[in-house]
Amino acid sequence: MVAATLVVLTVYPHHLLMDFAMPTWALVAGQIISWMSGLPVLLVTAFGTLTNVYRSGIKWNATAGLAFLGVAGWAIGVIPAIADGTIEINTVMHNTQWVPGHFHTYLLLGMVAMFLSFVTYIGTTGSSALASVAFWLYVVGGSVFVVAFLSGGAVSVPRRYAVHLPEWLPYDRAGSIGATLVIAGTLIFV
Repeated sequence: MVAATLVVLTVYPHHLLMDFAMPTWALVAGQIISWMSGLPVLLVTAFGTLTNVYRSGIKWNATAGLAFLGVAGWAIGVIPAIADGTIEINTVMHNTQWVPGHFHTYLLLGMVAMFLSFVTYIGTTGSSALASVAFWLYVVGGSVFVVAFLSGGAVSVPRRYAVHLPEWLPYDRAGSIGATLVIAGTLIFV
């Protein structure tokens, strides 16, 4: 608990890259620490998970798929976080849809998928054909939703705007389709 708190506090300056009051040394330290703490976690998580699954003979069902997706979503969410924690990228991506794209990767494809994996395991519904349909709806929908946010951020679509310009609407619409699929898959699990 203490170690996790220290890691969060240590990388906190990368959340303030566009804050004019931050001293340059703190910004540079935040960027360096973000890279040094994020990349090893990504590599260890990805390598560890893949080596556990490779040639394991695992019986793939919705429960196992959601557990794998949860770990993958959690690990993949590090990539856009580290990118946004880079000073040069943050000058363009700050307050764009990139930011909710990265934390929805953690949450939607990571934490919620892990929770759904646990629920399907406890409910012993992970092996049904309906659970398989729900799983794929969730995976495709979650991926479309996250990619819509990240793509919108990559072209500087701002977040926290009440009204979007017409050229931003395709990203909104793609995200809405993804969210609809996620909701449908989740409702089937429920």
